[in-house]
Amino acid sequence: MQDVSFEGQVAIVTGAGVGIGRAYAMALAARGAQVVVNDLGGSLNGFGADASVAQAVVDAIRAKGGEAVANVGSVGDAASARGIVTQVLETYGTVDAVICNAGNGRSGAFDALTLDDFRAVIDVHLFGTISVVHAAWPIMKAKQYGRVVMTASAAGMWGVHEVAPYCAAKAGIIGLAKSLAHEGEPLGIKVNVVSPAAKTRMSAHLFEGRSGWTWRPEVVEPMVTYLASNQCRHNGRVYSAMGGNFARVEAMQGFGKSFDARHDISVEDVIAQLDAIDDMKGARWMAHGRDAGPAIYDVPVEQGT
Repeated sequence: MQDVSFEGQVAIVTGAGVGIGRAYAMALAARGAQVVVNDLGGSLNGFGADASVAQAVVDAIRAKGGEAVANVGSVGDAASARGIVTQVLETYGTVDAVICNAGNGRSGAFDALTLDDFRAVIDVHLFGTISVVHAAWPIMKAKQYGRVVMTASAAGMWGVHEVAPYCAAKAGIIGLAKSLAHEGEPLGIKVNVVSPAAKTRMSAHLFEGRSGWTWRPEVVEPMVTYLASNQCRHNGRVYSAMGGNFARVEAMQGFGKSFDARHDISVEDVIAQLDAIDDMKGARWMAHGRDAGPAIYDVPVEQGT
């Protein structure tokens, strides 16, 4: 097996000041990448800024003989997000990999959250990802090579109580990545998603009374390093990475119940067949959202319903 190397490559990691993002930046730099360490240095809710947070990671990388520069722009601001790519071009001349990890959070009951709470989270997670990748895309397109890793969450796939803004943003990221994977394929750009879980400042409350050693960010990093590397052969995939377990995740669709569409179909007809419509036995994933019908299904699920 060939060792994964980032020698001669340039990577952007957003939200790289602490936790999982820091682990990504340190790992890529250790393997030879020139890294732009982006982090606003704000609070979990997205308030405030501290330039020392990103700079501390840069200092740690350089202390180990690596090369990195700090960027303190907010990905939630479109101009600042573009500025990350402008800085990487001015400093290193190109970009090969973009890892979108920056995030924030606002929690509470749906009717207690304001629309501004939703915008604050979606602006950072979803539009922040869009803005950075949108700025980097023409560079990758021109060189016919690129790796994009976006960050989703189990919350965006399965839902979590009282974090609706976060769930909505993370679900949107999956759709974005699936679309760009199709666009990027003929351009040499691969776009994939990681759904990580680790003990970080955002999730520390979930690990109360436990050391969280097996949930440290460093055991998430190997999957992301692979997806950001030139050895990555996958595109449009979602992978969970948590506690040393790595697994592919896909939305599945059952065979359902087919009615004769040459005739009218009533709501009573649907109700009468709900058991068949709900049945997930033999469910498949679809390679493309435009596809429809059993003929396009792929990769059977053997575990019944």
